[in-house]
Order: sequence, then C-alpha cells, then structure tokens
Amino acid sequence: DDILGDYYEVMERQDGWYISIKDGQFENCASKKIQGRVYVKLKGYENPIPVSVTVTAKSTKPSLKQLSVPDVLVSQGATAQITLYNKTAKENLTDYQISLKSDKNSKWNILNEDVSDKLEIELAESVSNITKAASYKQTVVVNKEGWRTPVELDVTVKASPQSVNPSVTFGKQSITLNINDAAKAETSTIEVKTNKSNVALKEGEWQFANPAYEGMFTTECKDGNLTIGLNMEAVEAGVFTKSSYKLEFVDVFANTADYEEVKTAKITVNINKKKPTVNVKIGGKMDLLNRKASTLTATVSVSGVSAEIANVQLMDGEDTEFTKKFYSVREKNKITIYARSTAELVTGKAYKGKVKVTLKNGTVLEKDISFKLTQSVPKFKSIPKQTVYKAETDRVMDFNLNEALPEGVQIETVVTRSLPTGFGVEYDKGHAFVVLNDDAIKPGQYTIQADVYFKGAQKTTDSEDGKPVRVKITVQVKEK
Repeated sequence: DDILGDYYEVMERQDGWYISIKDGQFENCASKKIQGRVYVKLKGYENPIPVSVTVTAKSTKPSLKQLSVPDVLVSQGATAQITLYNKTAKENLTDYQISLKSDKNSKWNILNEDVSDKLEIELAESVSNITKAASYKQTVVVNKEGWRTPVELDVTVKASPQSVNPSVTFGKQSITLNINDAAKAETSTIEVKTNKSNVALKEGEWQFANPAYEGMFTTECKDGNLTIGLNMEAVEAGVFTKSSYKLEFVDVFANTADYEEVKTAKITVNINKKKPTVNVKIGGKMDLLNRKASTLTATVSVSGVSAEIANVQLMDGEDTEFTKKFYSVREKNKITIYARSTAELVTGKAYKGKVKVTLKNGTVLEKDISFKLTQSVPKFKSIPKQTVYKAETDRVMDFNLNEALPEGVQIETVVTRSLPTGFGVEYDKGHAFVVLNDDAIKPGQYTIQADVYFKGAQKTTDSEDGKPVRVKITVQVKEK
C-alpha cells in the first residue's frame, strides 16, 4: 500500500523475502506502527494475493564491553592492545572505527582509529612519571558499517610505575613427570603468562634460578606455553633421587635487560617412577548380522604419565589376525570398533587383541582387550500381500524383502521351501519376483514359503550361509 511503501520496500535474499526500511526513512518511521499490505505473486496465478502486515521500526544499539583491562608498565614502551566484545552479536568486535569522546587531559591515546581486530593504545607522556599504580577510564565512540548510530563505551587502562617488577605465573602449580623407561622423554606443557600487557616472555629455552637443575630438566617457551621435560641422560644417570623439585626461572622477559634477576613463580615437578598403564573400558554390542550399525566403543585413559594421548588404534594380540577381522575409527580418546564385512566370525568365542596408545611425547603403550560377539535373529515386518489378475499380460509381482528387515541387516540368499503349483519365483538382491504362469489356476489366496539367509552369519553344520529365517509371501489371485 502507499503508506507502507513510503517507508519500506520488499527485498529478496537467498533464504527468502524481507521487508526493509528504505534508505533515509528510519527517522521518519522509528517507533511508529504502520499498517499496510504487500502483494504476493504465486506461481501459476495471474493476480497477486494481498497480505496484511503491521511493521514497527525500533532502534536497538549494540551492547559492547571491554574483554580485559591491560596493565601497562610505563618503562617498557607504554602501549597495549584491547579486544572489544559485542554482547548483542555474541562475538568479538572487528572492522570498526573508534575515537576518544574527548581528548582533553587524556591519559592514553588511540593509535589505530580504523580497527581490524584489536584496539591499540598508548599511555600519554604525562603518565610516564607516575610513582604508584593507577587506572584511567576514558569514554570512546565506536562506529561500524551497518550501524545507524555510534555507540559510546568506557574503556579502562591500568598503568604501573617503572619501580614495579613484572611477574610470571603458571596455569598449574604442579606437574608430574615419569622417569620409568616406558615413559620415554616425558614432558608436560602448561600455560605461562605475565601480568603486564606490554612485557613479552622470551621464546625458547628458559634459565633456571637454581643452576643445579640445568642438566636435569629441559624447557621451551612458545606461544604462551612452557614445556618442561626430563633430561634423559640425567634419568639414566640416576640423578633424580627426590620425589619432587621446585623450579623457578630468571631472565625470562624479552627485549629488556631491566628484569633479568626477577624470579618467576614456583612450579613443583613431582617425579613418578611407576610404569605408566593403559585403561580400556569397552561398551556396546557387536552383532554379526549388523556389522555397520552394531559396534563396540573403547574408552581409553592413561595413568602414570602427564603426556596427552596422540593416537589410539587396534593391533594384533593373542589373535594374530585380529586386525584382519576388526578395524577402528578414533575420536579423541575413544575408538569405535567394527567387524570387517568379509571376516568369518562366530559367537561365543573371545576375540583377543590389543589397543595401542601413542602419547604426544612418543611413548607407545599397549593394553590387551577381549570381547565376544552376538548374532541376532532378525524379525521381519509383515510382508504386504499382493494381488495378481489372471487377465493381465504382466503377471510378475516384486516383493522387496529388504524393506521388511531391521536397518543394517542384509540378505545373502533366499531359498524357496514351499511353492504352490502354477507359480514361479526368482530372487535377486533381496527381491522375490513371483510370477503367475498357469492360466488354469483358481482364484484365491496362495502362500509361498522361503528361507532367508543373511550376510555375516555364523556358519552352521547344516549350512555355509548360517541359520535362516522362514518368511511367508502371500499372493491373491483374481480373475480380473
């Protein structure tokens, strides 16, 4: 309608049609309830169909917040990065424009007014001589393409004086390393961070506060994580006599010599001498007749080592052809075990193999496993009766036996056990093709009986194809 059309237009997108505010009309229709009609043209209809609609335009500003408050050390190039978060869209804010609402007496300034990812700020010169820590809150104005109006937000930056030392903390206060031969060169990786936004940590090897530990442990700092390991020469020499060691590090800050003597927090390294063990919990059921849908799930855990699991797989065990009969698909610390479709398997027998676990430090561990298989007796749904007319020229009926079976069960072969006179039957891929070939047959209901054998079934003394299930196929014969 004209009134609705003054403010709105219909637009097409990939997932449908939308009513959109016309350019420059938001202020004119904001908070107004406007009624009108849109006209829908349906395929195959000449005249469009009117649909009554009511539209109200509301202004909703994005809600923003500062994810973390940087703490800037004034003596180390007083800059920092800040991430803004869009609470309305539930995602980090990117590709936006930002400026200070007022730069009068500002304590920090914006370095990148066009922000692609993180806002960069720099402390003002007036802050460089502070003698105690302080926080500075300033209002910024944020705008982004597609927003109707900018959004104001208070952003806070902390500043620490030159006299303050940065500190280093760890994501864990203690770790455990195993010196048993089976654990190989065990390592443990933990998060490490400094409390100052503009002080970076050195990458690579770290220096121990106690020089005695230099030949006992190895270290590597990379991307905010510290990996601590055992020196295998020290392990073989029997140097590790205590059950735990407390480690501290010095000279860990990059691009500055001001804090070489500053020690990190302490981290306790517990020494384990026991052989690591693998635990496997198996659940589920494996049916010989339904090898894709019925599986076993093995949940794997490792104790006695801190290294994470890198891979889990099946391997031969007491049964030297175990992996020729079964295979697995891994998802993290679990594997789903399948029976191979071509393997000749039986129920009642315990199949014995192994689970091979490879840890991220290269350690390889093994665990014996054992399980038995089952074989169900498939239950056929009722096979619908079909009608054939003697007057027809095509008197072939197709009975799809597959549709009457549980999902996943497959037919190997079908053998006729009872066939009324006047009928013929052939089987192909689970279909029974029944043909009426006797014109003299009397109208009435006739039953064909057949034995259905299944793929994957256990052999019996009577049949290479296993134990069958008897089915009945019913045909109704009529004159015309």
